[in-house]
Amino acid sequence: MPLIRRMEGACSINFQRLVMTRSEVADLVAADNPHLTTREAERIVALVFSAMGRALVERRRIELRGLGSFSCRDREARTARNPRTGSPVELGPRRAVHFRASRSLNKRLNR
Repeated sequence: MPLIRRMEGACSINFQRLVMTRSEVADLVAADNPHLTTREAERIVALVFSAMGRALVERRRIELRGLGSFSCRDREARTARNPRTGSPVELGPRRAVHFRASRSLNKRLNR
């Protein structure tokens, strides 16, 4: 079932799905803003996600009130294991994106 189903001028939203795609986010934006076309909503969503990606590459923190914050964390080099063979594999240092949910989101999740 699609995320948004339009019925007689109204729309119902299916929040039971486990994955929400970028185009489904754009559909939500378009549904909440009838003056925008779906194409314009998709462009807005793409611009927001692109700006967030650039900010993380520049090691800037992103804070979205009511949702949480995204930041970059440095991971040290380590020895991991190949899951197929069990042989050790050296992993170099890397950066990873970290998300921390806001208090309000945590409260809503744990009701």
